[in-house]
Amino acid sequence: MTLQNRLPSSGDTSSTDDQPARARAHGPAVMLVVAVGVWAVALSTLRHVEAGTYGLLATSGGALLGASACVTLAAFFWAIAVHRTVWAVLAIVVMALIARVTATLLTEMPLYVWTYKHIGIAEYMIDGHASPSIQIYGDWPSFFALMAWFSSVSGVDSLTVAHWFAPVSSSLLSLLVGTLVVSAGFGARAGLIAAMLALIMNWTGQDYYSPQAAGLILTLSILTLVLYSKTARIAGYLAIPLAAVLVATHQLTPFWLFFVLAALAVFRQMRPWWLPVVYLTMLAVYVVPRLNRAAKFDVFSGFNPLKNSTVVAEAPGSAGREFTILLERGLFVGLWILAAVCFIVIWRRHGAPWGFAVLAFSPAMILAGQDYGGEAILRVFLYSIAGCSALLAVVAVLLIDFESPWPRVIGCAVTALVAAAIGAVGLQGYYSGWSYVTVTRSQVEHSRNLLAQTEGKYVVGTLAQNVGWPEGSTADAVRLRLLDPAYDSVFDGVRPHLLHKDFATPQDVSLIESTFQRNGRARALYVILPRQVRAYGEYQDWFPQTYVPSLIDLLSRTPLWSRVIDDEHTVVFEYRPQKKR
Repeated sequence: MTLQNRLPSSGDTSSTDDQPARARAHGPAVMLVVAVGVWAVALSTLRHVEAGTYGLLATSGGALLGASACVTLAAFFWAIAVHRTVWAVLAIVVMALIARVTATLLTEMPLYVWTYKHIGIAEYMIDGHASPSIQIYGDWPSFFALMAWFSSVSGVDSLTVAHWFAPVSSSLLSLLVGTLVVSAGFGARAGLIAAMLALIMNWTGQDYYSPQAAGLILTLSILTLVLYSKTARIAGYLAIPLAAVLVATHQLTPFWLFFVLAALAVFRQMRPWWLPVVYLTMLAVYVVPRLNRAAKFDVFSGFNPLKNSTVVAEAPGSAGREFTILLERGLFVGLWILAAVCFIVIWRRHGAPWGFAVLAFSPAMILAGQDYGGEAILRVFLYSIAGCSALLAVVAVLLIDFESPWPRVIGCAVTALVAAAIGAVGLQGYYSGWSYVTVTRSQVEHSRNLLAQTEGKYVVGTLAQNVGWPEGSTADAVRLRLLDPAYDSVFDGVRPHLLHKDFATPQDVSLIESTFQRNGRARALYVILPRQVRAYGEYQDWFPQTYVPSLIDLLSRTPLWSRVIDDEHTVVFEYRPQKKR
């Protein structure tokens, strides 16, 4: 065989051309393997770290978590650029693991103490009970009925369902945002980018076991059908039963959906045009009879957008809290500006995407009549995510698909960097409160045992009501709340007088004792001092690290006070004075 026979001819370039092509095709897969490996190391490291006021990402394990997210984003946009849909989908799955499953794997119980009140209502329904008097939830029971049914049929405990709810709901939201973009006719790649953006930018923490999360899932399902109704009219009709379920699921989301449907009808983005009329009729029929009870919970705060946009706990806190808030607000404003720019770009190239614009900017209407307990502005961002993700995704595809090589490289780089910045803020916001949002198994058991042992004849006081003590996670706790709605909030009136002190004083103890009504229902007052309250006090800059230990020491030496729970996570004191006759 001659050398001529053994060498490929100048015209035979298939083997050499295939090698770079194969590298480009499988490069995202290699990067995803690296990302999963880094994530696994991050998990093992994060199990042993203590987060401070800057949150979980400010630890060594948190840095690894951020690095794994960056590698995943790089793999995702590489896959999008070379049209490898499978690797792009897998990148979204890996990002869901990093962004949400991490929290579930690092904890033994669901996050956030307010989750447990929702668990209690589901347990109450599992026992075969329902009441419209259960705070505001009783009038919007669809979510709790569904969760009670699921736990009853599957045999999965409500605590376990709640523990895994956030990863599932976040993944569903991501899927729905991507589907929404495809249903509007912008292609699979734009849908994938929108799904990824929706997953990484959501720092609000509103994906937990709650009617809010279920309501948003229903809303995006409805809007996907409505936008597709321009192509298939029947999709609009299929949205009607989902809308009926939504009306009975959440207090706020149905009103936003009405604004969206009305605007979509005006811009001729849906068929039939009269769907908003049907929906408004359902909404009025359901809500009007419940207005008297809902009024007690300030469902409608009045027309004052400036007041309604005020954030809870707006007073300055620690440096870590201020840093995170600055990032979150920057993302909020920056995202709307980017979305507006993208709207103009799409308008010039393809025509105005009114449907996406309505989704992105209509949530501001919420501020016209609702402050949602100081959290309305958070809902504005949450509801804006789908529309903003869609607008950014369509323009991202345009940037990635430039015909010339260098503009295409620059477009890919810019898109990936913007996504990385969004993802960094999203992760920081979601994990910034890690030092106080977690709940341990022992704390759940203590709260349940205390209720069972005292038959509910007690009241509870905490220095920070929303951390460390998962009150209300059983059906019996719901019954107690029906009997005494304020049994776990007796400190609300005196808490401001206990803050911003270096050490506890006898006057503080007297103030605490004054919250116990000796002629009332309760036989004892329990003061809950979980580990998380110190972290929360430091995060909010309410009191230094010295205050809680000094209060524990002082209560230990005060007559009529006894320490009934004392472990590494929680200290509980009982105050049981003689009842007045």
